[in-house]
Amino acid sequence: MFPLAHFLRQELRDAPGRASYTLRLTLSCAVLITLFMTLQIPFLAVALIVVFYVSQPNVLMIKLVSVVFFVTVTVALGGVLLIIKWTYDYPLIRLAASVALFFCALYLMRVLGKLGLAFFVVALAVIYAQTFPSMTSQSEILVRLLLWLWVAINTAILVTLLVNACFQQAFPGNQFKARLAGMLHEVARRLAAPDAEAPPTFGETAAQFNQLQSLFAQACRATPEIAADPQAWRSRLAATLRCYQLAALLSATGEQAPLKAWSLNMDGLLNILEVARERVLAWLAGEFEGLTLVDTNKDPKTRLQEFLQSRGCELPRYEVVDIQGEPHCRTFFVECEITLLNEKSRGQGVSRRIAEQVAAAAALIALGVENGHD
Repeated sequence: MFPLAHFLRQELRDAPGRASYTLRLTLSCAVLITLFMTLQIPFLAVALIVVFYVSQPNVLMIKLVSVVFFVTVTVALGGVLLIIKWTYDYPLIRLAASVALFFCALYLMRVLGKLGLAFFVVALAVIYAQTFPSMTSQSEILVRLLLWLWVAINTAILVTLLVNACFQQAFPGNQFKARLAGMLHEVARRLAAPDAEAPPTFGETAAQFNQLQSLFAQACRATPEIAADPQAWRSRLAATLRCYQLAALLSATGEQAPLKAWSLNMDGLLNILEVARERVLAWLAGEFEGLTLVDTNKDPKTRLQEFLQSRGCELPRYEVVDIQGEPHCRTFFVECEITLLNEKSRGQGVSRRIAEQVAAAAALIALGVENGHD
């Protein structure tokens, strides 16, 4: 019993925007019922179902969903009309074609997220329209019924959009500002009385962040004030989220001695980091031994020249002492003379340049600048 009571309490508690959303949905249904009864428009039940699916948290989402509903319903009812026209005398073929269209609508409803709601209404209209041929054998009345179904669905869409547009709370910019203010009030309440209520869970905090990010993106598209300076509002959003996160952390550690809790948490974190440091050093010990400070992006001749210049010595002198081999496959022998060494260093290679590089590298090793493994 207690888990059920907790579940109901969590589900029925007040949430930001829930009262306004319920009021807008109720008014949309009331206006739609009054309009249909006054003008004697059929298919009121289908229209009320459409109201529930078209209603969204804000006007921007309602506009988007309304456009999708209008296009999909128009195309679907046009397809149903063609199916009935071509298969009027073949009920089994008509049923098979309608089932295929119904299956496609349900599949798109599952894969398109919120926009997939439009295809639920399409599936409903497709199946509902299959009852029309059994009502009458006159094609004119059949077409009129399909057109009235189209009018009923689109009237419900229009009424929902107009009713929601009458509420300032239904616009994403106002919802974004109200949500920021609400989070800051909650931060102030938690800081004033950290033990008054349980801290939010990680899932609740992540949901708050995702909702605010989504509202901010919608407000940038639909609210000129926010669209004119999105960077400033993004900074306000980041500051609010940071304050909320810190307040939640303080509430979680709680407690009568937050400094002590902070110290314990930091000590535990430092211990974990020390263990990780030792493990990483053990894994990479061989790699660290092979590291060198030598800039291997420079060739040996350049490194030798920079080393000598840093000590004010003369530049090295390279001399080709021998060339062996055929013209197409020669080997050059070069000696490098520097003032800091009594003996000349030697190198050989398939070109003079390579031989000079080898001689320079040998000179660096002889000077003790490099160890031969760099």
